[in-house]
Amino acid sequence: GLTIRAPFDGMVASVNVQDRDAVPPNAAILMLVNLSSYELEIALPEEYAGDTKIGMPATIDAGGRAFEGVVAAVSPEVVNSQVTATVAFRGAAPEGLKQSQRLTARLVFESKKNVLKVARGAWLESGGGHHAYVVDNGTAARRDLVTGAASVSEVEITGGLKEGETIVSSDTTAFENANKVMLR
Repeated sequence: GLTIRAPFDGMVASVNVQDRDAVPPNAAILMLVNLSSYELEIALPEEYAGDTKIGMPATIDAGGRAFEGVVAAVSPEVVNSQVTATVAFRGAAPEGLKQSQRLTARLVFESKKNVLKVARGAWLESGGGHHAYVVDNGTAARRDLVTGAASVSEVEITGGLKEGETIVSSDTTAFENANKVMLR
């Protein structure tokens, strides 16, 4: 009655109890690593928890190469303003991975094609995302914009800017909402 069987073949990574320890029900006894499938445990800011769904695509960076992944699980619990999720490799995992190795995963919440986008910068906060300064021949003119989806590094522009135009991406608070400023 003291035999424990894992649901998969694996390797014992760590043992959490000592010989003759009393173990309460559902306590972790050991860590078993499934060497046939690798998964990443990621920590998400809680504001992304509601948008993170099982089956959502992800990109995993391992050794400078990108691999396709998929969200396999999302914890229902928030701990220290973060939610834990699991990302599994879709297809073959890279060779040579180790348990507890650090990798980078990027979740794909939305993917759009043929959009006008600009680099996210201080201009977004200083203009509230409603306007930007468009550069033309040594001057920058204030122009109303309509922004769409935003990522950590880019912002979609859905109105007010044309392809090829350049905007001031730094903080524009010093411009004091002037209609036109001269650049040096």
